[in-house]
Amino acid sequence: MKVSLIRRLYRKIRDKLILNTVRTVVHENIETSMCRTQDVLHNSIMHHAELQKFYTFLNSNLIKEQEARTKIASGKKLKVFFIVASVAKFAFKSIYDEMEKSDLFEPTIFIVGYDKQDWTHMEILEAFQYFSDNEYRTVLGYEKDTFRAIPLANFNPDIVFMNDPRLWEFSSFQNEHILFNFLVCYVPYGMSVIENFHYQYEHIYVNFAWKNFVSNYYNYIQNTSKSYFRGLNTFFFGYPKLDDYSLPAMLPSKLKNDKPVVIYAPHYAIGAYPGLATFDVYHNFFMSLVKKYREINFVFKPHPNMIMGFQQDNEKHMTITEYTAYFNEWNAQENGVCITGGYIPLFKAASLLITDSGSFIAEWLPSKNPCIYITNNETGNFSGFNDFGKSILDSYYLADSEEKINQLFIEIMENHNDTKKSMREAVLAKEFKYIGEAGKNIVRYLEEILGE
Repeated sequence: MKVSLIRRLYRKIRDKLILNTVRTVVHENIETSMCRTQDVLHNSIMHHAELQKFYTFLNSNLIKEQEARTKIASGKKLKVFFIVASVAKFAFKSIYDEMEKSDLFEPTIFIVGYDKQDWTHMEILEAFQYFSDNEYRTVLGYEKDTFRAIPLANFNPDIVFMNDPRLWEFSSFQNEHILFNFLVCYVPYGMSVIENFHYQYEHIYVNFAWKNFVSNYYNYIQNTSKSYFRGLNTFFFGYPKLDDYSLPAMLPSKLKNDKPVVIYAPHYAIGAYPGLATFDVYHNFFMSLVKKYREINFVFKPHPNMIMGFQQDNEKHMTITEYTAYFNEWNAQENGVCITGGYIPLFKAASLLITDSGSFIAEWLPSKNPCIYITNNETGNFSGFNDFGKSILDSYYLADSEEKINQLFIEIMENHNDTKKSMREAVLAKEFKYIGEAGKNIVRYLEEILGE
């Protein structure tokens, strides 16, 4: 495809946006894409084969875009499938809700899973039940009796939203050519704070997606300056998962007693990443805190892949049976509860987060409350974090021992001292945009480019 054709394509979109007085953020994203297109074509930043591959997907998407416009012009709605493998990783709620109100889209939750393990089957069925009970239009991606995967193409969606590019590498859906068959939108399930260049900027399901809706301003800049294609498919309209901060705070009924709430949220990758996943080191210590401070409510919010983490570790640090016993013991405490699903409304109700996770440190920041970030002092360091993650950690309180955790816990929860609040507010103002508006912005953008 020649430069002139791409220019005409983006000019047409730009003019349409201007005529309809769409928000400045949408217009700026399109104009920036025009500049990046010329940069890619004139500066030869990739091998010829990669450029040809990009053109193949670009042409395929242009054809599917026109088919979508034709369908809308005939008075039909576009079928939009949201690929969901975990309730906790559901980052599409505000997009789904906006599409339900739109005349152009019919959104549906499509439940899938990563592996064929029995515990995965249970999680899949629980996710299906959750979304069905909450009145989402929901489809199970498997036959219930045999758990044989049902091809996505059987449902003939026009647009597919996904939030984990690895899903299509490791699940029973890996042979589906979704990038060719559908208009694919990528929205990450978490905010990237770890330096992982290939996963973030060179992954095929990110670079060749029809639209890549990034989660924050830092990631937008990185995509548009480092990726193979200078982020030609990349847009920043806000992060939909954070739109839940506009909802009321929410607590389990067991904890509705006016006590302060502390969340303990451990990562799953025990032994896989230096400094991450310290659950094997500190889990008994945190159970002792729950039992010691009865005047405080404690929420155990493990990473959704925790059981998978034990399997990948061959249960060296903890068996699944031991973990299940720990989970049940925490739940049995009068001031303790375990949560495995959505969590942003919970964040709004909590006073303190204690975690060793990655994306949680970013998703917690809009709460404006303090966080204790813990690491294993035998292996831990923060060299693996990107600049965005480091800026957040600078505004949190770091601990590498039980003694340090306890000291910070007392200082924050008993003495009510939070000396880094202004630092968090500065990072929030710089990196986080359009909280509460991301879903509306994305749907409005799609309506404008498809509803001609």
